[in-house]
Amino acid sequence: MSMTPKQIEENKLKKGDRVVMHTCIEAETHNGRVWTCKSDQFTRGTGVYEQDSVFLEGYSGSFAPEFLQKVVLPSEDERVLAALEESQQQINEWKEEAKQWRDEFVSKNDELGEAQQTIARQREALKFYANQEHWELPSFGRGHSKVTSDRGSKARELLEEGSDKA
Repeated sequence: MSMTPKQIEENKLKKGDRVVMHTCIEAETHNGRVWTCKSDQFTRGTGVYEQDSVFLEGYSGSFAPEFLQKVVLPSEDERVLAALEESQQQINEWKEEAKQWRDEFVSKNDELGEAQQTIARQREALKFYANQEHWELPSFGRGHSKVTSDRGSKARELLEEGSDKA
């Protein structure tokens, strides 16, 4: 089925059209590369030498349109929408990762708080045993010192508390 002159004109390549090469030696070298038309399709020569051509950005010289296939790429809106959707997906992944980090931080912060409380209790026990007055016997030499009376119960309590958490 032959095309009308109007259809032929509409199918000609225009400046800005995106194309790929096919069924020619150059197509093997530039397999799959998308080219942009630098000019509208034009005819040069006369008679048997008449030939359609088009200039491509980044290609030296003109090229025969019969070896070019127009490529229809998504419209700019579709590309932007696809990029936006991809960005949204990345943001959702980052949000999930941030939530996991936050949960881990809260857990570690709770552990730190418990450790600080344990250290404070241990410090009090050490102060008790380090206080020289607690080693002294009561007046008149009767009875036991506070440390002797304690018999290490404060230390054992803290050691047992620590072994429960280990």
